[in-house]
Amino acid sequence: MKIIEYLRKFLKINRHYNSLDHIEFQAKSKMVDFDFSSVFDSDPTKYRSEIERLASTGTNFFVPNSNNVHARIILSNIFKQSNSHIKILAKNLCGDVSKDEYITELESAINRKIKIEIKLESNSNSENSKAIELIRQYKKNPTFSDNVSIGLVKTSNLELLKLHNKKMYNFCVGDSKMFRLETDTENYVAIANFNDSFTRNKLTSIFDNLQTSQIEKPFCL
Repeated sequence: MKIIEYLRKFLKINRHYNSLDHIEFQAKSKMVDFDFSSVFDSDPTKYRSEIERLASTGTNFFVPNSNNVHARIILSNIFKQSNSHIKILAKNLCGDVSKDEYITELESAINRKIKIEIKLESNSNSENSKAIELIRQYKKNPTFSDNVSIGLVKTSNLELLKLHNKKMYNFCVGDSKMFRLETDTENYVAIANFNDSFTRNKLTSIFDNLQTSQIEKPFCL
């Protein structure tokens, strides 16, 4: 019986992990023909203004993202527009994205009692992460402790992700329709949409099936 249950569980996880490449393909097939991000590369202010417009109006538009500044702008707007929950799958939250407005809007979301779930692929350099420190502080506060969580994705789950997809993906989902899917984690290349419940649901299913363990001291919460 234990073997049968294990196989059922494995096949369920397998089915979820096997869909990331397909999600990327589907999203790219819906994108417009021109390179949205390159139009605004020379002026991040224009990119920010356009992303804020798309986010605030909940526009169903697939937005490309080609650098760390664009990543911060998109993610901070997902945080800003979320009303119930935010789920983040990231490498370690200590890179060039998780700072400045990312931290400001993440803290604002926590203070609005938005449920924040973070799953990390690694705890390397975690002592330098402002985002992890922020979560740690709020986790200590009884008012917010039930609304924030962070953990390390178990090695076995990471291996399944790598096995069934051509590469590693990071992603964030907000509420029932917003997401940012990072398709090139080294160069911050990503796809985002502020009104696509179909893709968001697929990413949420993958996220929820990732098992985690506690982050080791001194970073445990």
